[in-house]
Amino acid sequence: MPENVAKCGADCNICPWSKSVQDTMTKEQYAEYCVGCKKTLGYAPTGPYQNCVGCQIPEDEWPEGARIPLKNCSIRLCVKRTGAETCAHCSRFPCVYIDDRADEWSQENIEKKYNKKVSDEDYNTFILPFERYNRLMKVHSKLTPEQIVEVSTVPPLKSKIVKFPENLEESKESITTLKNVHKLLTEMTKSTFGMKDIDVFAQQERLKGRIRHLQRFLWIIGNFAEKDEGSKSFLIDAKSFIKNRRSESLLGDHSFFVNFVVKKFQELGVIIEPIPLTVVQKGKKGWLTPTGALRDRNWQIRISFVDEIGSVKTLDALKKYCERLETHYGKKSFGFFVKADMRVFQK
Repeated sequence: MPENVAKCGADCNICPWSKSVQDTMTKEQYAEYCVGCKKTLGYAPTGPYQNCVGCQIPEDEWPEGARIPLKNCSIRLCVKRTGAETCAHCSRFPCVYIDDRADEWSQENIEKKYNKKVSDEDYNTFILPFERYNRLMKVHSKLTPEQIVEVSTVPPLKSKIVKFPENLEESKESITTLKNVHKLLTEMTKSTFGMKDIDVFAQQERLKGRIRHLQRFLWIIGNFAEKDEGSKSFLIDAKSFIKNRRSESLLGDHSFFVNFVVKKFQELGVIIEPIPLTVVQKGKKGWLTPTGALRDRNWQIRISFVDEIGSVKTLDALKKYCERLETHYGKKSFGFFVKADMRVFQK
């Protein structure tokens, strides 16, 4: 295996974020190089603490203040738990996580994303370092059975949902709609969304992240959406939505939003309708950036619940719940929300 290949299969010797690349260039040369990186990948190193030494280097040897390698990288931690050198050395290789994620920056995907052909020079300079899947497959094909390490699996996720409290001093209708909200939060937390290999650490972390994104979306709706008078729906403007994503940044990715958030909520009885407010799709006047991110303007979201889960009355209950949590717990409110803890309604 080439020296200093990351646990995920990235080639650290030619990665734009690597210290080995930065050390071969002057400050001016590297700044120009980053411009090309941004044009090709849509991303580029942005600061002095992104001179990555590679995740194969022990953590205690990482430069102080370095932002990468990422300490919480799920692939790095997954491989570390198993005790393997790379994903290719794992008995579960290729797991679903690697199948889905290892070629995100492949030439095919980059060209499709930006709808333009990548030159051979740009491919070799900026994309080749991240064609992880092919690199891992080559490594795996050369391993002997003795070099394969049995995957270290993780137990199923434990539900942290708090049981719906008894004897609330609320009206019968209010209790019914609050129970609908509680049930929705419970179903979101318990769902695996059809994901496989969730006994593998990296994939389970991905599942946790997806659950968290759905929870954050519902929290944003409960706090910032307003009733669309005369209808059974709520509306939220793009600025309020984008501004309040917190660490769940993927909510601002159009593909993730449409293909996961919208679809999964529909399965739960929540109808989400993104509404563009301009005929221009991408660019400064559009509702998407050139890279497919949702802008904080020129669109809005309509939200409604199906009649089976209480329709607009349950939406009202969601807002009431979020407001009560904010009043009682302030900055800690979201922590109670993800547990569907409704003891805040007990007198």
